Amino acid sequence: MNARLGGCYRMGSGTQGAQFRCGIVFDSAGTAERGFVTPQYAVVYVVEGRGWYADGRGPAQRIGPGDVYQRFPSRRHDVTWERTGLRCYLAVPCQVFELFALTGVANLTRPVFHAGTDRRLVREFSELRDELGGCPDGRLMELLVRMQDFLLRLHARGRARDCEPAKDPVSRAMQILNEDMEGRIPLPDVARRVQMGYSAFRKRFARQAGISPRDYRIRRRIERAMALLTREHLLIKETAARLGYPDEYAFSAQFKRHTGLAPSAFRKRHA
Repeated sequence: MNARLGGCYRMGSGTQGAQFRCGIVFDSAGTAERGFVTPQYAVVYVVEGRGWYADGRGPAQRIGPGDVYQRFPSRRHDVTWERTGLRCYLAVPCQVFELFALTGVANLTRPVFHAGTDRRLVREFSELRDELGGCPDGRLMELLVRMQDFLLRLHARGRARDCEPAKDPVSRAMQILNEDMEGRIPLPDVARRVQMGYSAFRKRFARQAGISPRDYRIRRRIERAMALLTREHLLIKETAARLGYPDEYAFSAQFKRHTGLAPSAFRKRHA
C-alpha cells in the first residue's frame, strides 16, 4: 500500500510531548516500545505488520492489519512488532479522552479494537496530518473538532464489528480473512475474534462454508493473486510480497498447485 511517510507535531515537540500529532510511520520487525507513556490521548491504526500490545492490566493482545490500539493518557504500555509494516497515528489533548470515557466512547479495559482494513482510513490520516501542518495556531481548535469526529468514527467501526460475531461467526471470520490478504492472521486468532474456541470454529466453518478455514484462506489469496496478475503491472515477487508470501518461489509453487499454471504463464494467457 503506497502512503507517504512522516508526521506533524504541534503545540509541543516529539512523539510524546506535542499536544497534536498525526502521521504515518514504517516499523521494522523487531521494533519495540517499552514502557511508552504519553500525557495525550492517541490511537494507532495498523495498516500492515503484526505485533503485540500489553499494558500490564491484562494478557498481551495480538495486533494486526485493521486493528486500532489506544495510548491512554499517562498509562504505560509496550508494543512490539513481529512483522514489518505501516501504522497511522493521531494524538489529541488528554481532555478528549476524559470526554470519551465519560460518555462511554472509550474504555480503559478495551485498549485494542478492530476497525477493519480500509485504504480510506489511511487517506484520512494523511489528510489530517497535512492539515495539521498548515493550520494556523488560531484555527487548531477547529481542526480538533475534525480530529474528534474521526476518532468517534473509528470507535463506531469497532463497536459495529463487535456485534457481528454474535450474528454469524463464520461470515465474520470470512470477512476477517478477506481483509487479511497480507497479514495472515493465525487461524486461532480468527477464532478468538469471533468468540469461538479453535476446534469448534474449524468444525463450524467447514460445515457452513464447505471448506476448511485454511483452504478458504488459500483460495481467496489465489483469487486475489489472479486479479493482481491480470490488472496491475507488478513483478511476480511484488505480487508475492503484497499477499504475504515469504518469497516468490513459495507463492509460485502454491499458485501453480491450485491453478495448474505458473504465475508468469497465467499472466501471459490472460493478458
